[in-house]
Amino acid sequence: MFLILFFSYQYQQVTAEALRTVTAIYKLTNDRFNQGLMQKSDLLNVEVQVKSAEVQNKQATSQIENVSDQLSVLMNTPKGIVFKVMPYSLNQQKTGSDSVSLGRSDIMAMTAALTSYDFAIKGTKMAWLPKLNAFGNYQLNDKSMSLSGATSYMAGIQFSWDIFKGNQMKNKATTQKFEKQKMQEQLSSQLENGTVEIRKTKRTIQDAAYKIMQQKLAVSQAEEALRILQNRYSQGLVSTNDILMSQTQVSQQKLLLAQASFEQNSAINYLDFLTSK
Repeated sequence: MFLILFFSYQYQQVTAEALRTVTAIYKLTNDRFNQGLMQKSDLLNVEVQVKSAEVQNKQATSQIENVSDQLSVLMNTPKGIVFKVMPYSLNQQKTGSDSVSLGRSDIMAMTAALTSYDFAIKGTKMAWLPKLNAFGNYQLNDKSMSLSGATSYMAGIQFSWDIFKGNQMKNKATTQKFEKQKMQEQLSSQLENGTVEIRKTKRTIQDAAYKIMQQKLAVSQAEEALRILQNRYSQGLVSTNDILMSQTQVSQQKLLLAQASFEQNSAINYLDFLTSK
């Protein structure tokens, strides 16, 4: 949820920058229109772009408020608080083993379940074995403290074996062994799938890192192209559609950069879970 809130702020920042840029374009276009150097259609096109940027920025703000409300529910805090985020940097890809840690909570739970099956099977077998109980009784029948009077004692052994429950106990033990085997297969599958997920997640982090590098370059190039077109637009050398398309491209590339960062951070968090101890 924190990552979603962080991405929401990045999205709001992109829309806010787009709104400032298109507003500046509108101001320049309106000045040139008042001077008779622009057609009414050009001014209207820019006005439409401004309205669209305003809507996107408002939606981004609402998204931050929605995520903040969800965080309030999770943390049991009063509703209506808009949470802020601080810049952060997650640890990059771990270079350790691709094997799933046996200390992970879900793996430990399955291992504990297997152990409980061992005790249950042992208990079932013990319940069917014959039972041998020894007992004794000693009585003193004397009125004096000299202990010279009559005494009596009794000792015995009780042997019991319910042989008619043999098949019942055997079937129960067989069922327990089958359930244990099934749990063991699930654990083995969980460990194997976990290894696959670890390798896949590491590749996702690498791909996201490469995408971030490429998007940073794309943003830089798009911003430079927009700067050049703005200079030429102020001189009347390019059309309104050209500069609006360039501004849209800048926003798109910045949003793609934010999405790549979100993907990388999500993958790093997932890798932390997969390899946690």
